[in-house]
Amino acid sequence: MAARKSQKLPEPDSVPPLHANEGQQDAAGDTKVENLTVASSNEENVATEAHAVKNEDALQSVQRLAAYVPPKPKVVAKPNKMLGALRKACGDAITQPTRGVLVSTGVIGVDMCLAGGLNFGSAHEFFGFSKSGKTYLMQRTVACAQALLHDCIAVFFDRENAYDPQVLAGVGIDLDRTIIVPAKEIPTPTVLWDVCVNIMEKIDTLYSSEEADAVQAEKQRMKELRAAAKTDPTMAAQLEAEKKATKEFFGRRITKRSPHVIMCIDSIPAFAEKEDMVEDQGRRAKCWHAFLRRFTGMLEAKLMLLMSNHIIYKPGAYGNPEAKTSGTAIDYYRDCGVKCMSLHSIYDKNDVVIGNVLGVEVDKSRRGAQGGHCFFPVYYSGGASYYSGLLSYMEYLGIAKQANPSTFKDKKAYGRVWPTYTVEVPGGSIKLSEEDPEKLRDAIEKYGLIQKVQDFVDRHLSMVASGGQE
Repeated sequence: MAARKSQKLPEPDSVPPLHANEGQQDAAGDTKVENLTVASSNEENVATEAHAVKNEDALQSVQRLAAYVPPKPKVVAKPNKMLGALRKACGDAITQPTRGVLVSTGVIGVDMCLAGGLNFGSAHEFFGFSKSGKTYLMQRTVACAQALLHDCIAVFFDRENAYDPQVLAGVGIDLDRTIIVPAKEIPTPTVLWDVCVNIMEKIDTLYSSEEADAVQAEKQRMKELRAAAKTDPTMAAQLEAEKKATKEFFGRRITKRSPHVIMCIDSIPAFAEKEDMVEDQGRRAKCWHAFLRRFTGMLEAKLMLLMSNHIIYKPGAYGNPEAKTSGTAIDYYRDCGVKCMSLHSIYDKNDVVIGNVLGVEVDKSRRGAQGGHCFFPVYYSGGASYYSGLLSYMEYLGIAKQANPSTFKDKKAYGRVWPTYTVEVPGGSIKLSEEDPEKLRDAIEKYGLIQKVQDFVDRHLSMVASGGQE
């Protein structure tokens, strides 16, 4: 039964036909169809008609939804004009990137776990037990940053009185670009914040004065050259060339240019606001919350904060007894968290310890997939090779497989025998070991192992722009 769209319901004795032309047939037939009558009561007719109207309204709604075409988004005709107005209102603050240069940690396995390394413009934490390599990785990161950036200045807050300039130079740190703040100058995190601000202001002032001196010297040189060209016509060509070089010189200078700065805090537990903070960990965490809230506001693309933290045991705790001395305060502000572990000692043929096998596990990373781990040898005499740690990380990803795991049930096996890994390459499989870094480097270049790992990470672990996984 077709329903009418009018608000007035039909009389019970008069029901509309099924179709508009159904009440009469063709003229040649001379027959007429009698009107249908409804034998039901008035209440039944009203309910039936209302139900039909409701069904038709629902059908029309579905049809409208199926035929709906979303409108096209409005395109801004002059986005540069809007961005210029926004820059003017915000003082160019929105256009300045907060993340800067990516720096290696000095160990390729750790770099792969961190999706490339540690970046400027963020705070990073190394935490672990004693002799786990926290300070060593911090120093290697600083050495790599100074080797990459000629203007990189390192500031070590030596709260533990543990830094030796000769050790820093042996790692590769440039002492001419290094500042060591002794423990007596930074007794509490509050004083530490004041010292950080003071150091940044002095660095900016000194660097700005050096830039001003260089500009003034260049202007004086050009003035003398123009005066000499007036008396000697043969110097006109040289003057034009010098003008072009000077223009490029001033183009590289900006009004305010600051160097790259790395601030290293070693270590978090060594600070105490008051004597009772040694026992009350809650007050310690609150104090570091306040410090990091201030420091993260100062972070920019040329500033990096490295922190060393300790792991302690909570007696009588249910579940995992491990905890950090500052609680979870730093976890909310750090960009990367690296857990360091001392796994084994390295012995020579005379059972003398000549190094340690350190393990690294990425506890948090905002740059890529977290949770990767690797281990690598560190010798007392030569440190760690840059190419170490890659094979163990490949084993974590499932690309490589250790061929001799049963050999290392003996605690003194490391140093005498090295883990051997089987890696599938085009044309078969090869066995690699970290015993000889030179051979490992040649194999990495020959078979493209770094690209192999990167392809696997991009295919299985990297995050796409939509927020899902590839």
